Amino acid sequence: LLRIAVVLGLITSVTVVTAYLSIPRMAKPIAQAFSIEMEERLGRNTLKTLDPSWRTCEGEGERDIEQVRALLTAQRDIPQTLRIMIMQSNVMNAFALPGGYIILTDELVRFMESPDEFAGVIAHEMGHVALRHPLEGMVSQAGVVLFLNMITAGNATDLLGLGATAAMIAYTRDYEAQADQYALDLMQDAGINPQAYANLFQRFDAKQAETSAGTDPIGIADILRTHPYSSERAAKANEVKIDKPITVLSEEAWQRIQSLCEPETTDRVDLPAATRTTED
Repeated sequence: LLRIAVVLGLITSVTVVTAYLSIPRMAKPIAQAFSIEMEERLGRNTLKTLDPSWRTCEGEGERDIEQVRALLTAQRDIPQTLRIMIMQSNVMNAFALPGGYIILTDELVRFMESPDEFAGVIAHEMGHVALRHPLEGMVSQAGVVLFLNMITAGNATDLLGLGATAAMIAYTRDYEAQADQYALDLMQDAGINPQAYANLFQRFDAKQAETSAGTDPIGIADILRTHPYSSERAAKANEVKIDKPITVLSEEAWQRIQSLCEPETTDRVDLPAATRTTED
Protein backbone atom coordinates (compact mmCIF):
# COMPACT_ATOMS: atom_id res chain seq x y z
CA LEU A 1 0.00 0.00 0.00
CA LEU A 2 2.86 2.36 0.80
CA ARG A 3 4.53 1.57 -2.53
CA ILE A 4 1.27 2.19 -4.39
CA ALA A 5 0.74 5.46 -2.51
CA VAL A 6 4.24 6.66 -3.38
CA VAL A 7 3.82 5.78 -7.05
CA LEU A 8 0.42 7.49 -7.23
CA GLY A 9 1.88 10.51 -5.45
CA LEU A 10 4.73 10.73 -7.96
CA ILE A 11 2.36 10.37 -10.92
CA THR A 12 0.10 13.08 -9.51
CA SER A 13 3.03 15.40 -8.85
CA VAL A 14 4.43 14.95 -12.36
CA THR A 15 0.98 15.53 -13.87
CA VAL A 16 0.42 18.69 -11.82
CA VAL A 17 3.86 20.12 -12.58
CA THR A 18 3.57 19.29 -16.29
CA ALA A 19 0.14 20.91 -16.50
CA TYR A 20 1.37 24.00 -14.64
CA LEU A 21 4.43 24.45 -16.85
CA SER A 22 2.39 23.99 -20.02
CA ILE A 23 0.08 26.93 -19.26
CA PRO A 24 2.44 29.67 -20.52
CA ARG A 25 3.09 27.66 -23.70
CA MET A 26 -0.64 27.42 -24.35
CA ALA A 27 -1.05 31.19 -23.99
CA LYS A 28 0.28 32.01 -27.46
CA PRO A 29 -2.11 29.88 -29.54
CA ILE A 30 -5.02 30.96 -27.35
CA ALA A 31 -4.07 34.63 -27.77
CA GLN A 32 -3.79 34.20 -31.54
CA ALA A 33 -7.41 33.04 -31.56
CA PHE A 34 -8.53 36.44 -30.23
CA SER A 35 -9.71 38.90 -32.85
CA ILE A 36 -8.27 42.41 -32.82
CA GLU A 37 -11.68 43.70 -31.74
CA MET A 38 -11.78 41.31 -28.77
CA GLU A 39 -8.24 42.29 -27.80
CA GLU A 40 -9.06 46.01 -27.94
CA ARG A 41 -12.14 45.48 -25.78
CA LEU A 42 -10.00 43.61 -23.25
CA GLY A 43 -7.50 46.47 -23.31
CA ARG A 44 -10.20 49.07 -22.64
CA ASN A 45 -11.46 47.07 -19.69
CA THR A 46 -7.95 46.53 -18.36
CA LEU A 47 -7.24 50.24 -18.59
CA LYS A 48 -10.05 50.82 -16.11
CA THR A 49 -8.30 48.61 -13.55
CA LEU A 50 -5.23 50.80 -13.19
CA ASP A 51 -4.47 52.39 -9.84
CA PRO A 52 -6.98 55.23 -9.33
CA SER A 53 -4.19 57.52 -8.16
CA TRP A 54 -2.78 57.49 -11.69
CA ARG A 55 -3.94 60.41 -13.83
CA THR A 56 -4.01 60.66 -17.61
CA CYS A 57 -2.10 63.76 -18.69
CA GLU A 58 -3.52 65.81 -21.54
CA GLY A 59 -2.25 68.87 -23.35
CA GLU A 60 -0.28 70.16 -26.31
CA GLY A 61 2.37 67.48 -25.87
CA GLU A 62 -0.08 64.85 -27.10
CA ARG A 63 0.38 66.12 -30.67
CA ASP A 64 4.14 65.66 -30.29
CA ILE A 65 3.65 62.11 -29.02
CA GLU A 66 1.53 61.42 -32.09
CA GLN A 67 4.39 62.72 -34.24
CA VAL A 68 6.74 60.15 -32.67
CA ARG A 69 4.17 57.39 -33.23
CA ALA A 70 3.75 58.34 -36.88
CA LEU A 71 7.50 58.45 -37.39
CA LEU A 72 8.00 54.95 -35.97
CA THR A 73 5.10 53.35 -37.83
CA ALA A 74 5.67 55.02 -41.21
CA GLN A 75 7.19 51.83 -42.61
CA ARG A 76 5.57 49.21 -40.38
CA ASP A 77 1.96 48.02 -40.31
CA ILE A 78 0.70 47.31 -36.79
CA PRO A 79 -2.82 45.78 -36.74
CA GLN A 80 -3.83 47.34 -33.42
CA THR A 81 -4.69 51.02 -33.13
CA LEU A 82 -1.94 52.50 -30.98
CA ARG A 83 -2.92 54.73 -28.08
CA ILE A 84 0.07 56.24 -26.28
CA MET A 85 -0.58 57.89 -22.92
CA ILE A 86 1.51 59.49 -20.20
CA MET A 87 0.12 59.08 -16.70
CA GLN A 88 1.06 60.87 -13.54
CA SER A 89 2.53 58.45 -11.01
CA ASN A 90 5.22 58.40 -8.35
CA VAL A 91 6.76 55.23 -9.86
CA MET A 92 8.84 54.82 -12.97
CA ASN A 93 7.37 52.44 -15.51
CA ALA A 94 6.35 51.79 -19.09
CA PHE A 95 4.10 48.96 -20.21
CA ALA A 96 1.61 47.90 -22.84
CA LEU A 97 -1.92 46.63 -22.45
CA PRO A 98 -3.84 44.44 -24.90
CA GLY A 99 -5.31 46.26 -27.85
CA GLY A 100 -2.57 48.81 -28.46
CA TYR A 101 -2.55 50.80 -25.22
CA ILE A 102 0.94 52.04 -24.32
CA ILE A 103 1.41 53.67 -20.92
CA LEU A 104 4.42 55.67 -19.71
CA THR A 105 4.56 57.32 -16.31
CA ASP A 106 5.69 60.91 -16.01
CA GLU A 107 8.49 59.78 -13.67
CA LEU A 108 9.98 57.75 -16.50
CA VAL A 109 9.54 60.54 -19.06
CA ARG A 110 11.30 63.01 -16.78
CA PHE A 111 14.12 60.50 -16.31
CA MET A 112 14.75 60.49 -20.06
CA GLU A 113 17.36 62.86 -21.45
CA SER A 114 16.27 63.10 -25.08
CA PRO A 115 13.35 62.48 -27.44
CA ASP A 116 15.46 59.69 -28.98
CA GLU A 117 15.24 57.80 -25.68
CA PHE A 118 11.50 58.45 -25.61
CA ALA A 119 11.17 57.07 -29.15
CA GLY A 120 13.18 53.99 -28.17
CA VAL A 121 10.87 53.17 -25.27
CA ILE A 122 7.78 53.75 -27.43
CA ALA A 123 9.25 51.48 -30.11
CA HIS A 124 9.93 48.80 -27.49
CA GLU A 125 6.33 48.90 -26.27
CA MET A 126 5.12 48.88 -29.87
CA GLY A 127 7.01 45.62 -30.22
CA HIS A 128 5.09 44.14 -27.30
CA VAL A 129 1.82 45.30 -28.86
CA ALA A 130 2.59 44.03 -32.38
CA LEU A 131 3.73 40.65 -31.02
CA ARG A 132 0.66 40.51 -28.74
CA HIS A 133 2.71 39.96 -25.61
CA PRO A 134 0.25 41.75 -23.29
CA LEU A 135 -2.58 39.51 -24.43
CA GLU A 136 -0.45 36.38 -24.10
CA GLY A 137 0.60 37.49 -20.62
CA MET A 138 -2.97 38.00 -19.50
CA VAL A 139 -4.04 34.64 -20.92
CA SER A 140 -1.12 33.02 -19.10
CA GLN A 141 -2.00 34.76 -15.83
CA ALA A 142 -5.64 33.74 -16.12
CA GLY A 143 -4.65 30.14 -16.84
CA VAL A 144 -2.33 29.95 -13.83
CA VAL A 145 -4.94 31.46 -11.52
CA LEU A 146 -7.59 29.03 -12.78
CA PHE A 147 -5.22 26.07 -12.45
CA LEU A 148 -4.11 26.92 -8.90
CA ASN A 149 -7.68 27.69 -7.93
CA MET A 150 -8.65 24.19 -9.02
CA ILE A 151 -5.93 22.37 -7.08
CA THR A 152 -6.34 24.51 -3.94
CA ALA A 153 -10.15 24.65 -4.03
CA GLY A 154 -9.89 28.44 -4.12
CA ASN A 155 -8.38 28.64 -0.63
CA ALA A 156 -4.91 29.96 -1.45
CA THR A 157 -5.33 33.61 -2.43
CA ASP A 158 -1.68 34.51 -1.81
CA LEU A 159 -0.53 31.47 -3.76
CA LEU A 160 -2.76 32.41 -6.68
CA GLY A 161 -1.24 35.85 -6.96
CA LEU A 162 2.28 34.48 -6.64
CA GLY A 163 1.62 31.86 -9.29
CA ALA A 164 0.32 34.40 -11.77
CA THR A 165 3.36 36.60 -11.20
CA ALA A 166 5.72 33.64 -11.62
CA ALA A 167 4.13 32.82 -14.98
CA MET A 168 4.86 36.33 -16.23
CA ILE A 169 8.47 36.37 -14.98
CA ALA A 170 9.18 33.06 -16.73
CA TYR A 171 8.60 34.71 -20.11
CA THR A 172 9.88 38.18 -19.34
CA ARG A 173 13.36 37.80 -20.83
CA ASP A 174 12.03 36.22 -24.00
CA TYR A 175 9.39 38.91 -24.40
CA GLU A 176 11.92 41.67 -23.76
CA ALA A 177 14.43 40.27 -26.26
CA GLN A 178 11.76 40.12 -28.96
CA ALA A 179 10.51 43.63 -28.19
CA ASP A 180 14.08 44.95 -28.16
CA GLN A 181 14.74 43.56 -31.61
CA TYR A 182 11.46 44.96 -32.89
CA ALA A 183 12.33 48.37 -31.44
CA LEU A 184 15.80 48.40 -32.98
CA ASP A 185 14.34 47.49 -36.37
CA LEU A 186 11.79 50.29 -36.09
CA MET A 187 14.43 52.81 -35.07
CA GLN A 188 16.74 51.75 -37.88
CA ASP A 189 13.94 52.04 -40.45
CA ALA A 190 13.03 55.50 -39.13
CA GLY A 191 16.65 56.67 -38.95
CA ILE A 192 16.59 57.18 -35.15
CA ASN A 193 19.89 56.87 -33.30
CA PRO A 194 19.72 53.63 -31.23
CA GLN A 195 22.63 54.76 -29.05
CA ALA A 196 20.15 56.86 -27.07
CA TYR A 197 18.25 53.62 -26.33
CA ALA A 198 21.51 52.08 -25.14
CA ASN A 199 22.25 55.10 -22.97
CA LEU A 200 18.90 54.67 -21.24
CA PHE A 201 19.77 51.06 -20.41
CA GLN A 202 23.10 52.12 -18.97
CA ARG A 203 21.53 54.76 -16.75
CA PHE A 204 19.02 52.20 -15.52
CA ASP A 205 21.94 49.96 -14.55
CA ALA A 206 23.46 52.84 -12.61
CA LYS A 207 20.18 53.45 -10.81
CA GLN A 208 19.87 49.73 -10.09
CA ALA A 209 23.17 49.99 -8.23
CA GLU A 210 21.64 52.74 -6.10
CA THR A 211 18.58 50.59 -5.51
CA SER A 212 20.65 47.64 -4.34
CA ALA A 213 22.45 49.98 -1.98
CA GLY A 214 19.15 50.76 -0.30
CA THR A 215 18.21 54.04 -1.97
CA ASP A 216 15.49 54.30 -4.57
CA PRO A 217 14.48 57.96 -4.82
CA ILE A 218 12.60 57.70 -8.13
CA GLY A 219 11.05 54.23 -7.97
CA ILE A 220 13.52 52.56 -10.33
CA ALA A 221 12.81 49.21 -8.66
CA ASP A 222 9.34 49.12 -10.22
CA ILE A 223 10.60 49.20 -13.79
CA LEU A 224 13.53 46.90 -13.09
CA ARG A 225 11.22 44.21 -11.78
CA THR A 226 9.52 43.89 -15.15
CA HIS A 227 12.25 45.19 -17.48
CA PRO A 228 15.54 43.30 -17.01
CA TYR A 229 17.79 46.05 -18.39
CA SER A 230 21.43 45.07 -18.72
CA SER A 231 24.73 46.04 -20.27
CA GLU A 232 24.23 43.25 -22.83
CA ARG A 233 21.05 44.89 -24.10
CA ALA A 234 22.81 48.24 -24.30
CA ALA A 235 25.64 46.63 -26.27
CA LYS A 236 23.15 45.11 -28.71
CA ALA A 237 21.57 48.52 -29.28
CA ASN A 238 24.99 50.05 -29.87
CA GLU A 239 25.65 47.49 -32.63
CA VAL A 240 23.00 49.15 -34.81
CA LYS A 241 24.61 52.00 -36.76
CA ILE A 242 22.76 54.87 -38.39
CA ASP A 243 24.80 56.96 -40.85
CA LYS A 244 22.73 60.12 -40.59
CA PRO A 245 20.32 59.92 -37.65
CA ILE A 246 17.32 62.20 -37.83
CA THR A 247 16.10 64.71 -35.25
CA VAL A 248 13.10 63.04 -33.66
CA LEU A 249 11.59 66.20 -32.14
CA SER A 250 12.51 69.81 -31.66
CA GLU A 251 13.65 70.90 -28.21
CA GLU A 252 10.37 72.77 -27.76
CA ALA A 253 8.31 69.68 -28.62
CA TRP A 254 10.35 67.53 -26.25
CA GLN A 255 9.80 70.04 -23.46
CA ARG A 256 6.05 69.92 -24.09
CA ILE A 257 6.07 66.15 -23.65
CA GLN A 258 8.18 66.27 -20.50
CA SER A 259 5.96 68.94 -18.96
CA LEU A 260 2.70 67.32 -20.03
CA CYS A 261 1.82 66.27 -16.48
CA GLU A 262 2.61 69.62 -14.86
CA PRO A 263 -0.51 71.10 -13.21
CA GLU A 264 -0.71 74.19 -15.39
CA THR A 265 -0.70 72.16 -18.63
CA THR A 266 -2.63 69.08 -17.54
CA ASP A 267 -6.29 68.18 -17.60
CA ARG A 268 -6.23 65.15 -15.34
CA VAL A 269 -8.83 62.41 -15.65
CA ASP A 270 -9.51 60.04 -12.77
CA LEU A 271 -9.62 56.36 -13.64
CA PRO A 272 -12.06 53.96 -11.94
CA ALA A 273 -10.80 52.49 -8.69
CA ALA A 274 -9.18 49.06 -8.95
CA THR A 275 -5.92 47.24 -8.51
CA ARG A 276 -2.92 48.48 -10.48
CA THR A 277 -1.95 46.31 -13.40
CA THR A 278 1.46 46.51 -15.07
CA GLU A 279 2.63 44.75 -18.20
CA ASP A 280 5.83 45.15 -20.26
